[in-house]
Amino acid sequence: MKLILIFLFTFLTLLTNAQDRLGNLIIGKTDIEFLEKELGKPEITNDLDFYNIQIFNENEPSFCEIIFNKKCDELKMYYISIYSIKELKIEDVYLFFYKNKLIQIICNKTPELDHYFILKYGKPFKFENTTLKTHSSTMEYDEHITELLWKKGTVKAISYQNTQIFNGIKRDAGSYFILTDTMTQKIIYECDNFSK
Repeated sequence: MKLILIFLFTFLTLLTNAQDRLGNLIIGKTDIEFLEKELGKPEITNDLDFYNIQIFNENEPSFCEIIFNKKCDELKMYYISIYSIKELKIEDVYLFFYKNKLIQIICNKTPELDHYFILKYGKPFKFENTTLKTHSSTMEYDEHITELLWKKGTVKAISYQNTQIFNGIKRDAGSYFILTDTMTQKIIYECDNFSK
């Protein structure tokens, strides 16, 4: 009987500890109606207006739907400037929905978000790569890339950081946090290629 209870507890823990969510945003489950109930109706904008013109007030959280391709009308993209999960705030959140289900979340990487995922889901796989004396057209620099990876089933989370060092000065050359369903990730790339 004790063995059955231990197995049942372990099984229930695995079910409730799925690495498919960021707060209330759940890959494969959250729908657009839930998002609009939580945040209200989004502003509608196209990708040129969104990326090229400052249409948002920096002092107020923004929520909008970005219309980027009519050929992929089953894929929808939303932007949230600030999203709170308990005491954690994440910024510049992009949500991709396919057939009304959330398939990908991309947001700014922060140490707090990494810590949140480590506490919630355990130690990630860690990949590091350093390239010395990389040359661009104007300078030479060292580059260090770190990726933290959590994976369960078809859902994976990646925390990515690219740091470049020029003459002893470090700079962030790109960082992001992504939570995605690998089975539907290609849909986003295919739709993005239609728009070019």
